[in-house]
Amino acid sequence: MASNPVYRNILLPNKLVDYLNGCQRKGKKLIDPTNAVQPIDRCKLLKALYIIQSNRKEKEDGFYSYKKLSKQYLEKSLGKEPYKVIDWLGHNHIIDCDEDTGKGVSLGYRISSKWLQGDWTKVPFHYKVRGEKPQDVAELETFTNNFRTLTIPFPKLYRRIEKEVEFITVQHYKIDNEVKFPYKEVTVRELWDDGQYDKIGVLTKKQALDEARSNGKTLIDTGYGIIIADLDFFVARQKDYVGKSWKQAVDNLTVKTLYAKRNETNNRLDTNFTNLAKPLYDIILLTNGYGESDLMNSQPTLLGHILKTKEVEGEGVSNFIELTESGKFYDDFGDDRAATKKLMFKVLFGKSPEKAPKNNTILAEFMEQFPAVYDYIREQKQEKGKEAVAVELQKLESKLFIDGIYYDLIGQDVICFTKHDSISYHHKYHDVVEKTIRKHFDRMRFNGRIKTEYVINTAA
Repeated sequence: MASNPVYRNILLPNKLVDYLNGCQRKGKKLIDPTNAVQPIDRCKLLKALYIIQSNRKEKEDGFYSYKKLSKQYLEKSLGKEPYKVIDWLGHNHIIDCDEDTGKGVSLGYRISSKWLQGDWTKVPFHYKVRGEKPQDVAELETFTNNFRTLTIPFPKLYRRIEKEVEFITVQHYKIDNEVKFPYKEVTVRELWDDGQYDKIGVLTKKQALDEARSNGKTLIDTGYGIIIADLDFFVARQKDYVGKSWKQAVDNLTVKTLYAKRNETNNRLDTNFTNLAKPLYDIILLTNGYGESDLMNSQPTLLGHILKTKEVEGEGVSNFIELTESGKFYDDFGDDRAATKKLMFKVLFGKSPEKAPKNNTILAEFMEQFPAVYDYIREQKQEKGKEAVAVELQKLESKLFIDGIYYDLIGQDVICFTKHDSISYHHKYHDVVEKTIRKHFDRMRFNGRIKTEYVINTAA
């Protein structure tokens, strides 16, 4: 069996690389210039920076945001004494720690902003995997063997990154009077020149516009929220983040830097592809004659299945299940498909208020049409924690798509890849994939709808 890879590539600022290279060494360990903290293995330092920097969800904040990492995760990644590594980086002012979080809560980390300016370079390093399980080895072996059959068009991928960066312009965003508030009042943050955000408050559109103008800044809809910022500075920062984060993902598409591992919380299979931007993944699919079959309205549909399986009853339950199983929930509920998707993300992954908020008409409409569904979500979060519903959905998704469909296809010698609620495969396997999906849907009495697409055009 193959063993997990021991290499990764990380993009780091040249200034930071020069600083690390300039530190005195004691074998493989780097010595703190002030001798205030113990020497630390260079690869552990790079691994810590890699996990702090990689797979960020905060696209709006980019590298400036804090990434929350629990003590348990750090121990699994860096060993029994992870904070010796963190302390070395912190003492040398390489990373910042968000100390606003309470004791016992996952702390947030980021590379200090003073390093982020200027050119960046690719740094390869040994990425030792700790606590490797037989299942992890098997997952990686399968993923690696399938990956070897692909043609990865690196020049096209890098050109696509350049185009994506070029596409991010001032015209890419709605600003000032163009900004539409989804409800009467929204949370507005201000971006400062040092890259930090401050929450201004919950404002009406008029209040937000007045605040922006009084500060000589622009009101911007980022696609992830409403902010006040210097428009040119914000756009430049977005271009920088997308270019670097996408490039790092592509840099790691080599056999030596592959990873494939089940997530211990939600049982999802995380791989190089699950965190690859869709435009880049589409280029790989197109190059290799692949298509993708994915679950329509996935999260609402999975929720509908759980409600039916648990025999949850009440007002709106049957209508919700019928609408999600039709595959048209995002299109038929409300007037704005994008707004509905954002709503479901908020309902499933965010806090659940006891009463319908006056400033969120879409959420109020959901609570009115599907009151028993909303009560189920709220009660589950109250009893088991805010993430309980999301984890329950993701575990069901993994049981269906990974443990069921994916493993079945691998057993039939079908070369395929999975991205959570979808399966990617060569068009010659279309019939067997379709049959296998239907078999497992029937086995679990799951009535979701599948959409299959073949990439026929790309902006590469």
